Amino acid sequence: MKRLVLLVLLTSAMLYSDPSQWAASEINLDDINLYKYVIKADGQEREFFSFNSNAEEVLEEEDIALEGRDYLSITYKDDIYYVQVIRRQEYFITEVEEIPFSVEYKNSMNVTKGFTKTIQEGKPGLKEVVYKVVIEEGSENYREHYSEVIIKEPQPKITLQGQRSKAVIASRKPTNAERILAMEASAYTHTGSRTFTGIYPEVGTIAVDPKVIPLGTQLWVEGYGYGIAQDTGKAIRGNKLDVFMETKKECLYWGRRRVKVYVLPQ
Repeated sequence: MKRLVLLVLLTSAMLYSDPSQWAASEINLDDINLYKYVIKADGQEREFFSFNSNAEEVLEEEDIALEGRDYLSITYKDDIYYVQVIRRQEYFITEVEEIPFSVEYKNSMNVTKGFTKTIQEGKPGLKEVVYKVVIEEGSENYREHYSEVIIKEPQPKITLQGQRSKAVIASRKPTNAERILAMEASAYTHTGSRTFTGIYPEVGTIAVDPKVIPLGTQLWVEGYGYGIAQDTGKAIRGNKLDVFMETKKECLYWGRRRVKVYVLPQ
């Protein structure tokens, strides 16, 4: 303000002095610039003039302080400096968030094709997440992930997808057998392995000695029903065969018995 008064006094003195002496004066009006400011800070707006072109120094002169992460937004338009003081704060917050559980699908010969069976329900986990939050002018501008710690691991949902074919066992013996054999029959169930012919066993799969019954032969086993010779076994030699059943309980009930085996036309 003192400089503005000085400029007015100097200008008045020059207006009433001898113009021929202006050149000898050390005062150059082109070197004296007056700047207009519009400053917004803390919800208030001020307009004033200053000889200073440094906005930060002007703010100090007007007792407007920048603190911490505060910064200035300066726009110059139509010979006016528009200065906005952005009050900025940064701090950290901690939040507990859920971790979604995954779903795992597993093929199973214990479930019929076209069906599924859930053997484990999924449970979400928990994690403690730290965010860096930036507040500008009283509002959250953005937040960024800083760190996280898993409190509880999620438990996946496990679903079995059926791979077992549903076979129908006939109780009536066929009438078109090529030959009938008297054999000793045992039973086996799922081991997770494929058969000798490369398929997963299912009801109707029968293990034989290929020297007695060729693989791929259609059979009807007394007390069991229709099946196909699709597997072999170390203990299956000569007039022995092994019929496939779904459960160990069924196998124990079957035990080992003498049966008539009907070899069917191919």
